[in-house]
Amino acid sequence: ASSSSPASSALESLSEANVGTCWEVFHAPHIARLSQVFSTEFKPIRYWLDRREGSGGGADERVFAIRSSVRYSTKGVFAFLGSGWLSASGTIEALSDGETLQIDFDTFWVDGDGAPGPRDLSGASASPTMADQAVTALGRLGFIPPLATFPVLAVYEDTAVFRFPPLRSNIAIKKITTL
Repeated sequence: ASSSSPASSALESLSEANVGTCWEVFHAPHIARLSQVFSTEFKPIRYWLDRREGSGGGADERVFAIRSSVRYSTKGVFAFLGSGWLSASGTIEALSDGETLQIDFDTFWVDGDGAPGPRDLSGASASPTMADQAVTALGRLGFIPPLATFPVLAVYEDTAVFRFPPLRSNIAIKKITTL
């Protein structure tokens, strides 16, 4: 697969070809540093892209639904937190500059110890518990939109690289076909 020009990368990464796909982070130095500081492994980190509900007919083709889940496993002083999945869902949009993606997470949830995988609470048919609603409220308070803007550096058929400007770190993801 050939590389896209950065000017078209953001829109290309949100193309119909990527609807229903899952992407996994394989390079994120800032997450590796965070893992060391908190004695917690954050792996795998996965993103699912899909059409937005109700996005038929005239919807902005630059905006898609996104769901993110990261497996956490604590050790050392934080071992009491155990392991599980941290998840969020919302929208991802190619900004008008054509080079930048903006994520807006509006729903957050946690699946604790014993969860074989993350639940999907991203759709209208989801049934969040009271605990999920509390986590969403906290997540919305802690979500900082300016930290969720990612310039696209390169997009290939099954790989993409984004910049995380606050820490001057690059994030590389790959499309995965089996979980």
